[in-house]
Amino acid sequence: MRMQFSISRLCGTTSMVAIAAATMLGSAAQPAKALDGIYGGGSSLVSLALRQAFDCYAGATLTGDDYAGKLPAACPSTTSPAVQGLYAAVGSGNGFRGFITNDPKQFFLGTPNPVNLPALPPVFIDSLSGDANFNTYPYPHVDFGASDSPLAAPVAPATLTTASYSSFNTTTNWDVAGITQAVSAAASSTVSYNTANFGAPIQLPLIEAPVAIAINVNDSDSALWTINSQLSQPDGAHLNTPAGSAIQLSTAQVCAIFSGTVTDWSDSSTSIAYRDNVGAIQHQLFHAANVGNGSAAAPYTDSSLPIVVAYRSDGSGTSYIVTNYLKSSCAQLDDGSNGYAAIFGASNLPSTSFTNLTTNINTVKGVNVLAATYNGSHPWIGASGTPAVAEAINNVASSGSTVYAGRIGYVSADFSQPYQLVNNVTYAPVSASVQNEAQRVAGLYVPTSVTPGTAGSFVAPTPAAADLAFAGLTAPSSTSTYADWNLYGQVYPTTTTPSLTISGGINIGGKSILGIPTTAGAYPVVGTAFMALYSCYDTTARADRLKGFLNWFYGSSSPAGVLLQNNGFNQLASSLRTAAVSVAGSVGGAGSPTSCSGKSGAL
Repeated sequence: MRMQFSISRLCGTTSMVAIAAATMLGSAAQPAKALDGIYGGGSSLVSLALRQAFDCYAGATLTGDDYAGKLPAACPSTTSPAVQGLYAAVGSGNGFRGFITNDPKQFFLGTPNPVNLPALPPVFIDSLSGDANFNTYPYPHVDFGASDSPLAAPVAPATLTTASYSSFNTTTNWDVAGITQAVSAAASSTVSYNTANFGAPIQLPLIEAPVAIAINVNDSDSALWTINSQLSQPDGAHLNTPAGSAIQLSTAQVCAIFSGTVTDWSDSSTSIAYRDNVGAIQHQLFHAANVGNGSAAAPYTDSSLPIVVAYRSDGSGTSYIVTNYLKSSCAQLDDGSNGYAAIFGASNLPSTSFTNLTTNINTVKGVNVLAATYNGSHPWIGASGTPAVAEAINNVASSGSTVYAGRIGYVSADFSQPYQLVNNVTYAPVSASVQNEAQRVAGLYVPTSVTPGTAGSFVAPTPAAADLAFAGLTAPSSTSTYADWNLYGQVYPTTTTPSLTISGGINIGGKSILGIPTTAGAYPVVGTAFMALYSCYDTTARADRLKGFLNWFYGSSSPAGVLLQNNGFNQLASSLRTAAVSVAGSVGGAGSPTSCSGKSGAL
C-alpha cells in the first residue's frame, strides 16, 4: 500500500478535517486583543518565518502554531502592549490582490485543484481567545499584502474572480455567506489601487531568500542512484540532511533540465552547452558533473528514471525568483541549436506564472512538457502553494522507497531540509548545491570536492550564501517610491566601466544583479519577499502598530535575525534595513502626516 504524507499545514493552512481539531489545541499564551492586531496574507515563501516573527514580537505562541520552544531565546520581546499578527499564506498573487482591493475576502479565494474550493483557513487563528476577530477568517481588514515578486509599476488593477462553494463544508469560524456575496458580486471585474484614499503604495523587502532546487534522490523500485557529487557531512550523519547536500548541479544542467533538453536521470549521451571562463560555448555530457569524490563521471541512475519537474501552478513569487535566475543564466548558453535564447530570454520572463516558461518550451521545441503523453507519460507536475510542491517532490511509500523518485522542483529554503522547523522534517525535500557565476569565471565547470564550502564544491542554499548574493545591491534613498524598491530591477550597468559589464567573457550589462550574482560564494537562485503597505490607514493606531513591528523586525539586534536564519533565510543588509525603516516611518493615519490629509485611509 502506498502512503502519502500531507504537509499542507506547513504554510499556515490546514486540511478540512483538521479545522475542528485545531480549535482544541492548547495555547501557550493568550494573544493580544484584535484592537492590537496586524493582519496580512500572500507569499507562502515567507509564511513560516513571518508567522514565527509575529509570535516572537508578541511574546506568545498562537493556538496550534507549533513553534513553542523553536523561537530564539531572545523571545518574547518587550513589546507593550503585545501586538499579535495573523497571516494567511494564500500565495503571492492573492496577497497583492487583497492589498490592491483592500479587501480581506480576496484572501479567501482558492486556486484550481480543485477549482470549487476556497482557500483553506489558516491554522493560525485562535479559537480560544474569545475575541471575534482573532477566531474568525477572513480577517477584519488588510494591513499588508506579501509577494515574492514586486508590485507592478504602475500598480496593475486587481482582477476579482469568483469561486463555487457548493461542496464546501463550513465551520462556525467562517463567514461563508459574506464572502460568497462579496466575491461573487465582483466576479470578472477589476479594482484599481485607490491612491486618493490610501496614498501612494509602499513596498519593502523583508528577507534575503534562497530558493532551493529540491530533488527526490531516493531509489525507486526500478532504478538505483549513483551520485558521486553528493556532499558529505562531517559527523557522518545521513548525507541528505545538510542544505544542498543531495546533489551538485552545474548551471548547464539546471538549464538542460528546466528546458526539457534532458529528460532522464540515466542519460549518458546528451551533450549540453556551457560557457567557459572566456565566454566561449563548450559542451559536456549531462552526467559530466557527477563527480567530486574521486570517482569517474557516471550516469546518475543505473536504469531509466524520468526527470519530472514539479512547479508552482498558482501565481507565485517563488516562480518569479526561479525564472529570474533562469532568464539571467540560461539564455546566454544558447549554442545556436538548443533554443535557450528564445525559451529563457523571452519577454514574458521572469514571471509569477511558471507556465510562461513551459509555453516557451512548447513554442520553441514543439514539446508540451505538461501533456499527459510527455516523456513516456511522465509530464511535469503543477501544484498550488510551496508546501504542495514540496509534497509533489517528496511523497513516500510505506515500503520506504519513494513514489516520486527522480522528481525535481523548487521551494523556498524553509520548506527543505534542514530548515523545515514545523512537523515531520524527515519528509521535507533535500536540495542541490548549484554552480554560481564566480565559479564559472574561475573555471570550475564541474565539482571537484564533496566537502561543503570548499573551493571545489558548488554553493548550497544557505543564509550566508544568500547574503553574498545581495552584496551587489544598492539601498534606495529615503525619498524613494515603491517602484525603486524592486530589487530585481537593479541591473548591471550597460555603458560604464567594462569590468562591471563583462564577467568571464560574457556581457552581463542590463542583467538582474539578483538573477546572476557575481560575488564569490553567492548562491545564485535568490530573491526576497515584499511587504506592500498603504501610506495612509484609517487610524493612526494601525499605522503605529505596523511601524512598531517593522522597526523591531529590521533592527540590528532583533531576534528576527536569528529566527530568519533558523528558517534558511537571512536579514537584509544593514543599509537596506536602515532605508526600509526610514520609508516605513512615513506611514500614517488619516490626516496625519500631512501627506494623508484629506485621505480616509485603508479600512
